[in-house]
Amino acid sequence: MAHILLIDDNEIFRASVRTMLQHAGYSVTEAGDGREALHMYSERPADLVITDMVMPGMNGMETMLELWRDFPKARFIAMSGSQQAFNIEFNLECAREFGALNTFTKPLEREPFLRAVANALRDEEVENEAEPSLGLSPA
Repeated sequence: MAHILLIDDNEIFRASVRTMLQHAGYSVTEAGDGREALHMYSERPADLVITDMVMPGMNGMETMLELWRDFPKARFIAMSGSQQAFNIEFNLECAREFGALNTFTKPLEREPFLRAVANALRDEEVENEAEPSLGLSPA
């Protein structure tokens, strides 16, 4: 079962996304902010991280960059619905530029979101299968 780390400062929104992901068959760990997420990921790396972009303290971009620094193979989907500081599209464009596999505006549309999650996890499986073996190749 794929493990997802879900990061969002809105507890009600986070609970609804967690439920959606669990009903789709995923194991979900939740973090209310970037700092908590860094600790949780270091304790139990996730197959996919889904993060809000605008959060107090450590925002989604900072969280992504910190995780990539220590875990270069971390995979992300970013989401935003906040009108704070910058507009939604700017937040999501930054996430795409920095390597988020997909981006979504809140509220999430269930089917496209779950399809993106499945695709991100499928891509991870293909990437892991393609990694070179450390053994000797036959002559």
